[in-house]
Amino acid sequence: MEVAFLSREEFPSYREDVATLIESELSSHCDIKFFARSKVTDEKSIEKNNDYKFTKDYGKGSLARKLNKISQLVLLIKFCNYMVKHRASIAIVRDDPFSAMVVILLSKLFGFEFCYWVSFLNGEMLRDDAMRRKSRIRMMLAYWTLSLETFVFRQASNAIFQSEPMQEYFESRYSRKFKSIAIPMGADFINAERFKSNKRVPYSISYIGSMDLSRNIDFVIDTFALVKEEIPTSKLFLIGGSVRKDSEERVKEYIDQKGLTSSIILTGHIDREKAWELLSSSSISISYVPRNSFFDVSSPTKFVESIALGVPVVASDIPDQKLFSEQIGLEKFICRNDKEEFSNKILEIVNRNEVLEESTIKKAKETRDYRFLGIRLYNFLNEI
Repeated sequence: MEVAFLSREEFPSYREDVATLIESELSSHCDIKFFARSKVTDEKSIEKNNDYKFTKDYGKGSLARKLNKISQLVLLIKFCNYMVKHRASIAIVRDDPFSAMVVILLSKLFGFEFCYWVSFLNGEMLRDDAMRRKSRIRMMLAYWTLSLETFVFRQASNAIFQSEPMQEYFESRYSRKFKSIAIPMGADFINAERFKSNKRVPYSISYIGSMDLSRNIDFVIDTFALVKEEIPTSKLFLIGGSVRKDSEERVKEYIDQKGLTSSIILTGHIDREKAWELLSSSSISISYVPRNSFFDVSSPTKFVESIALGVPVVASDIPDQKLFSEQIGLEKFICRNDKEEFSNKILEIVNRNEVLEESTIKKAKETRDYRFLGIRLYNFLNEI
């Protein structure tokens, strides 16, 4: 079986699930031709907060954004050219309805199988952003994207979804059954072993993920402020950045406004190695996810990564995190999105110096390690 995979990367940091699950694990089971933009890394020091530099600006009109759009088009042309010349068994397009539409039409002409991979609600998020910004142009783009998605899901027979709730959502929305599979976010548990011996810093709390406006990082900061009232020496590491410079500026301004500049370290985009060093040395992590129609069908990495690194984690009660916690017996770590409930749970875990048992980490590995997910994905594709 030969697979051609087209992935539109939207972040300055390289997606771990793409890098590990597709480039490493899936390629160990079948021949795969991978099409994606080059990895992008930003050089910055995070040893001291005053060395912080904002992530490269991907805002409106920026050169990085223009080059990003051009690179996507070039990738699509190269991908289509490869499919016409080499006729791979299956073409997979991820999170790009325009490219998916083009490849679907090509598959009908040249007779190869097509599979669409969905990791977030693209059109709905654009529409919500347009409404929040009151932008007619953005709204037009949102409805254009939604119409493309409708075409793709009316035509595609095979689909990969980021979570079981997302799988149910799309099947209900389009009143049809796809030949589909849910591949949630995972972690490289074997690689994580290297970090588990790191010394834990007392009263250090970490949040790893995007700093985009939609992630409501204010909640994490406010929760930390409540914890700090009880433990004045506590520190919060916000590990990650945003594709928009103004989002990172907004987070930094809110930290200043709350008077927490000396207690919160905002790293910006850093590579996975450095991020895991910070996370693994924490006493506890926060896997906060806003509750709305977009994130309720998502599958966050932060909860799984914390478990892989042996770090206790307080997590929001979105369906995927609830399901995972039930599978590994950690329902006690799940909270409603209430700041006091979150802060009380953090204090409870930190004060009793809670550690994760190896049996719990082993259960998590059996369901969310990328090697296991890679085998599931291969078996699904092999049946198409």
